[in-house]
Amino acid sequence: MQQLGLEALVLTDTARFETFWPGKINSTTMTAVAELSRGAGEPLVYVHGPRGVGKTHLAKAAWRSAVEQGRRSAYLPLDQALMLDPVLVEGWGELDLAVIDALESIAGYSAWERALFRLTEELRERGAGLLVLSRAPPDSVGLELADLASRLAWGPIYGLEPLDDTELVRLARHLAHRHGLELPPATAVFLVNRLMRDPAAVVAAMAKLDVAALTAQRRLTTPFVRSVLFSD
Repeated sequence: MQQLGLEALVLTDTARFETFWPGKINSTTMTAVAELSRGAGEPLVYVHGPRGVGKTHLAKAAWRSAVEQGRRSAYLPLDQALMLDPVLVEGWGELDLAVIDALESIAGYSAWERALFRLTEELRERGAGLLVLSRAPPDSVGLELADLASRLAWGPIYGLEPLDDTELVRLARHLAHRHGLELPPATAVFLVNRLMRDPAAVVAAMAKLDVAALTAQRRLTTPFVRSVLFSD
């Protein structure tokens, strides 16, 4: 079986289900993906959503979870693999779980679409798992191979939604608590109001604040947060 040479990432990447903040709006989606990674639930799950909502985080978390349980799994980020030969996925039909990320990247590329169709059929015949993530549902992602779009719609289709400000504040305070820090509600609101409205921005900001607070032995007050992140 050919591989992407990305296996080491599963050991070093921080993307886990435990570090994904679904909020109330995305909890059902995360549960379905987590079940798939364990070999439970539906064998085919399709997740779509705009940039910045955590699709790649979920993809890597599912891959990591499957590997840590001893399941044969591979992760394919199509936005990085587009210029590679689709022969790359030959043999992936033998996997327990294939994770295909950024499907929209190969829409209109017939060789890749045919390769993914064959993979989908091989996995389906064995009852193996397939997780596909994209920016749009199967019927509107731009696939030219109608049979591939049809197969990808056989399982449940979930949409990942952007978190609102309330959930982003909860995420920031949760991350602070994980690092043994207290982030007052008013300071968390101040932080979120000045960041891009996506979880990745909150995670990056809290990681920087964690280091700064430890180094300076300071509490996460609003003036301190302003001086670390927004002083320019």
